[in-house]
Amino acid sequence: MEKWDLNYWTSQFKIKEDVWEKSLFIQQKLGKLDIIMSEIFLNSKMASRIFAFIESKYSSKIEGIYTTLFENVNTGISSKNANLIKPIVDSLFNKEKEKINKIYIDKLEKILNENQNKKKRWNSKFGIYDSKNQKKYEPSLDKKEVEKFMDFFYSKIQNDKNLIDIIISHIIFEKIHPFVDANGRIGRLIFQKQLIKRMHFTKIVPLSWSIYKNNYLYYEAFNVARKDINQAISIFLDIIENFIIVTIDFIEELKLYFEDNKEKVISCSFKIDEIMAKKILFSIQSKKRYFINKYKWNTRTIDKIFDCLIENDLNFNIRKFSREKLYWNIDLETIIDFHFRE
Repeated sequence: MEKWDLNYWTSQFKIKEDVWEKSLFIQQKLGKLDIIMSEIFLNSKMASRIFAFIESKYSSKIEGIYTTLFENVNTGISSKNANLIKPIVDSLFNKEKEKINKIYIDKLEKILNENQNKKKRWNSKFGIYDSKNQKKYEPSLDKKEVEKFMDFFYSKIQNDKNLIDIIISHIIFEKIHPFVDANGRIGRLIFQKQLIKRMHFTKIVPLSWSIYKNNYLYYEAFNVARKDINQAISIFLDIIENFIIVTIDFIEELKLYFEDNKEKVISCSFKIDEIMAKKILFSIQSKKRYFINKYKWNTRTIDKIFDCLIENDLNFNIRKFSREKLYWNIDLETIIDFHFRE
């Protein structure tokens, strides 16, 4: 069983030349993906909305929290799963530029561990267990040492400059395992925010989907990191490259979907232009109140528009929860699920 080793994780790692070259190649691919996403989405918020849902769904699934895309979109509904993923969606979509520091992480941890007994973190039984209930990793059980190492972590992430730095920081955070629960979800959220901030990547990406699909490799990276940090980094780079390939294919299909259906949407009302058509087609959920307030449309106009969309074979499903109907774009959900399947 691997033991806690403070000196090792605070040391400077010697990165091999081939790993540096691989990381630069993946960074170039991320840059290309960023450009492609900018071409298809009207703005970064629209891209962030769709990928925040995908990211939060699979980040939760890695932890054994099974959610649907519908739960991810409608995080206001009253369910245990919705409450568990809501902080991740909010942090990804609404607060992309929020600073990653102790105050932010503590606030997020407090929300995610609201119903947890936090004293369990310092219990001798705390650790990571395998399928046979054997402890395979024992993080430090000394509270002061963990606090000291978290201070080191907060200092390090402020100085991360490239993809390798971000990967090492993620490994370190998960090795510290500072909280009784939600360590994986918080760690992956930090990873996303570091991509946005340190690599100037303007969109949220479905990183957790690729981790979920390559779960064995993900945990293997943590296992080998103590012996060979270069091998661990290489595994992470493969996981990142995997989601880039799938995401590009997904966006290409979205382009076709928009071009095929744009004129159908525009024909529904003289009030709909190309920008509005894109918002309707690429929004997973559209609320009446949003259209009424932003575009000064009345309820009858909105109903007529969506009746027209359904008549044009655009697969919208009307769900009545209140006077404020939700128009769920099932066609878009189908495209998402086809590419980001489990």
